[in-house]
Amino acid sequence: MPLKAQEIAQRLQILAAGVCHAGQHCCKGMPLLCVLFLLLASGQGIAFQDEPVAGAVLLRVAGNVEVAESITRQLAPASLTKLALAVVALESDPMRRDVLVRISQAAAGQTGSRLGLREGEKLKSSDLLAATLIASANDACLALAEHVAGSPQGAVKRMNKLSRRLGMSATLFMDPCGHDHPAQKTTARDLTRLADAAMRHPRILEIAGTREMQIATADGRRRFALKNTNLLLGSYPGVVGLKTGYTTRAGRCLIALARRDGIELLLVLLAAEDRWETAVRLLDAGFERARSQPPGEGPFR
Repeated sequence: MPLKAQEIAQRLQILAAGVCHAGQHCCKGMPLLCVLFLLLASGQGIAFQDEPVAGAVLLRVAGNVEVAESITRQLAPASLTKLALAVVALESDPMRRDVLVRISQAAAGQTGSRLGLREGEKLKSSDLLAATLIASANDACLALAEHVAGSPQGAVKRMNKLSRRLGMSATLFMDPCGHDHPAQKTTARDLTRLADAAMRHPRILEIAGTREMQIATADGRRRFALKNTNLLLGSYPGVVGLKTGYTTRAGRCLIALARRDGIELLLVLLAAEDRWETAVRLLDAGFERARSQPPGEGPFR
């Protein structure tokens, strides 16, 4: 029997206690926009409450956008950026074969969320992709960017070309792994386009839905346990991806993909105060909406 939203949220809060996505101290008391927050009233459908939720919120239910708050507001994407790198990587020639990649000094020196890779170590390109999406490891991410495009700048150039191709007109990438940069920006609406592009790659869906896995250096001397940063996986029924992000500038970000009983929900949160509880409540509202009323027949609010 599915857990209630409050029970899931409590479990996620316990799991997330004291943990920040980029390995930095959490920023508390961050000012956020007040948006309409959907709540499920027990046995009485959907009700509303003004509550600080996120800087931007977009919920798509069965292909229809049902919640759209500040979706064109340009905000920092943090590690949601890595989805763009993953798409670029899988569309590149170097990723057509699973080859060994040597870790550079620059990759080994990455900060924030990282595996602790050492200069000169070699890992399979497929493992670097997995570490980038599952553990959001910045050292693996930069090594992947260098492998597919020759340099971080080359990867950024390809990522911006991808964003133009997808119609992400309000997006500009400056760092391939999502580190804070004054000019790096995107919107919730643009991120739905990126999510759709990512979902067209079965390999990304497979990796994004993996809760845990192990990878190793080519010589087998060191192994790394990857744990997915998406705490909804295995906690919220139907969630299969996609990506989390956190930096001091961006706050807590999330692209959540959930599929249940033939219904697909896509949720984008940028600068969220409590992304896990907010995600649970909005996903609950979305599935309830799909069951009680066909999407598109009148708005939530």
